[in-house]
Amino acid sequence: MEKTGSAHELGENGNFEARGDGRRRLTMTSRHRRLIRLERDLEDVLVANPELLDVLIIGRQVRTPNGAIDLLAIDATGIVHIIELKLGDTTPKIIAQVLDYHHWLKVQSRDEIIRVAARAPLYMDLPAAFEKYFGHPLPAPINHARVITMVAASIDARTGRNIQTLNEERFSIRAFRYFEQRGSVGLIPHGHPEQDIQISEVETRPVVLPERSTPAVAAVYRARVDADIQLFWQIFAERFTWTFVPFSFVYALYEHWHYSESAPVKRLRPFSIGQFGRQMSALIAESHQWTRLRRAPEQLMDCYEPMTAGLTNWTRPDAEKVVVGYLRNSIQEHGHSGCCKGDLRAFA
Repeated sequence: MEKTGSAHELGENGNFEARGDGRRRLTMTSRHRRLIRLERDLEDVLVANPELLDVLIIGRQVRTPNGAIDLLAIDATGIVHIIELKLGDTTPKIIAQVLDYHHWLKVQSRDEIIRVAARAPLYMDLPAAFEKYFGHPLPAPINHARVITMVAASIDARTGRNIQTLNEERFSIRAFRYFEQRGSVGLIPHGHPEQDIQISEVETRPVVLPERSTPAVAAVYRARVDADIQLFWQIFAERFTWTFVPFSFVYALYEHWHYSESAPVKRLRPFSIGQFGRQMSALIAESHQWTRLRRAPEQLMDCYEPMTAGLTNWTRPDAEKVVVGYLRNSIQEHGHSGCCKGDLRAFA
């Protein structure tokens, strides 16, 4: 079987596969093969395997004045994620529920988030766990932005429309449908068809989850960065005129560069968008110049970007649409809001 994405070893919990189309799958070993009968079972899978959502889980059943958040998590940029789980189908009530949680989370300070992580049942030393998991220190500002994630067996039509509306209003909400098939648990982003789902065929190695007295850190999720991608980023990272570059633009540029005569690449074909994205996440996590985040481009893409020339397969996102991309850290530090006046050398 042809593999559809890079494999990440997760040991006795099973094999993880993230596909280029956004699907994520954990294939359970025979010892752990079981159905998700309770919401807690789904919670267990995500706590042990947070790479399914590209986050570190920092809280479980976190109490708020409006109920308990199923899972609280943080990503590599310090954005905090509310994860709401439903064993069956969603109902429109879930929107009011997660917005209540968002209202509570919005006013929590850095120290309060650290204290939440330190409580039962995870007993996590967040700064230590974050650095071990992501490979760089916990950012000074955390919870500067929030993402709501819903995971359910299916997303009802009204909830789907509400999610779309809230994303248009600059909330960050994502939804996944979980599925089980032949001993595996997987996530499909809401809106993707369920056809052509394949079982991962990768090897595993044992991973021991920590005891309660130690920081709760599962297997470190870090993709190996290919030399071609490192070279691409080394060439272009300092040449962008924009201060915020959408991921879709960076991947289109990478494909264009890969097929250009001047690119000294070793691979016959470029990496898939999923493989490229995972390697870029690892590369950016070790960078002091850029941060990966979700935001609306706004005026950060107002100026002319010469490297868009020739990218016929890329469409510029609307200024108010929230997208994944990379922001220059110098812009964050100095509070600039417009395009940087970088050099305007055209694509070579």
